[in-house]
Amino acid sequence: MMDLEARASSSNDILSDIDQSAIRGLLKEGEKYIEFLNKAIDSLSVPDNNIHERRMEGLARIERLRIAIAPHKKVPAEIWSEIFTYCVDRPLLYLPPLRTQPIWTVMAVCSRWRQIVLAEPRIWNNLRADDKKDAKYMNELLNEIFSNRGGNGMIRYWAPWITNISTWDDLTRLLSTYPSRVRHLGLEFRNFFPPTTPTTPINLEHLESIYFSYIWQDSYDKDAMPATDFFTSEALQNVAISIKKTTSPAPWPSRISLPWAQLTDLSVGIVSVSMVRPVLMQCTQLVKLSIHLRGEPSCHDLSHPPLHLGHLQSLSFMVYSDYSESKYFINVLYVPKLKILSLGDQYWTEWPQMSLLSLINRSNCPLERLTTSDLALEGADVVQLLRATPHLIEFFGYTKGYIPDAILNTIRTEKLAPKLRVLDGLQVQSLKPFIELVQSRCSISRIGERHGIWATGVAIPENHPAIDEGYYKDALDGLKNFGIDIDVYRA
Repeated sequence: MMDLEARASSSNDILSDIDQSAIRGLLKEGEKYIEFLNKAIDSLSVPDNNIHERRMEGLARIERLRIAIAPHKKVPAEIWSEIFTYCVDRPLLYLPPLRTQPIWTVMAVCSRWRQIVLAEPRIWNNLRADDKKDAKYMNELLNEIFSNRGGNGMIRYWAPWITNISTWDDLTRLLSTYPSRVRHLGLEFRNFFPPTTPTTPINLEHLESIYFSYIWQDSYDKDAMPATDFFTSEALQNVAISIKKTTSPAPWPSRISLPWAQLTDLSVGIVSVSMVRPVLMQCTQLVKLSIHLRGEPSCHDLSHPPLHLGHLQSLSFMVYSDYSESKYFINVLYVPKLKILSLGDQYWTEWPQMSLLSLINRSNCPLERLTTSDLALEGADVVQLLRATPHLIEFFGYTKGYIPDAILNTIRTEKLAPKLRVLDGLQVQSLKPFIELVQSRCSISRIGERHGIWATGVAIPENHPAIDEGYYKDALDGLKNFGIDIDVYRA
């Protein structure tokens, strides 16, 4: 029985029902013993230190027994894991530990809680290592986490800024030691390229995505070899590359070597079309592409065959400076499975309408979501786009001028984009034809299914009549009965 009492008071393990019953028996005995001592103390005419010490020891023992069968001791480890996961109150668990993150406090409460935290993969699967103030401490901490925290859970690891050979060697040593733990790797090179790459690339067998950021603040070697051939991974599908220079866009590192043919998701910027096109020619399996282009003073050869991205479903591209750059890019694309398209830039003053229509017709793509840049689209362009996209479900068409009533009436009477459910970003001369357009699309089937436009937003001129009077109030209230709340704002 004493062994049980010692184990219960020194461990946070869950006790069996038999052990808990035994502890309750000891607790009753202890309480009777304290009651006996209290009566003995009351009957003493002269204080007895020995009895007082025995009473204090008895009270301490009762407290240990009560803790041993406390309600929180019955909570299974799985429940604690769910609770502790919420203690990681940021998307990333920062290293070295931040005092503001409660998970480190939880680990210090008791041995059982610490063991539960250490074993939970969700707590240790998204790490961000900041710049090293103490390289030795950080390396020891990272090795401990990679070796025995979170079980065999895969880790998303964002390494410290790589600014010298020491941080690079620390990184490759960590990856070489635990090549099977990494699912995502984030690398940020600042004014530094590794002088050489390992003789034998590290096989990161579970690596699915990688992020490279190259940032130069000073002069740099244009012929330097980017650190992309230090690893191999048959699981790699997602790559993001950011190329920046503080004074001007840096040139594309032409020697980047990656398994382009197996990628399904690629994000690159800031690059010119002519420099990125040879890379895209190799990306035969891409499903999602995000690209930020920059202009270059060169003559684009439009005699090139189309850039065939046969699996691409989502395309997002912006242009850093030159409008013609986007036109050239659109003109060489062939995307027969494209469903999501976002294009433009907040500084655009022109819109590549003919090139975009040519892309849609040439590809015969089932476009379902279209997002345009701010202040680029004309009213006539909206009609042509909707005519060319019968499968469109969501249209975020930000216009640079107020659309005449006739344009809205054309969309309504021709029933353009019959599957449209979201319409946002239009600037209109008057609100009435827009409301009529939305009303004409509203219906509910017998089984309660909604059809038509259900999410809307529209801008009206500053001097437009108040929308809370007369027709507008009644019409807007009527749409609310259908569950539609038009977001009207003044431009």
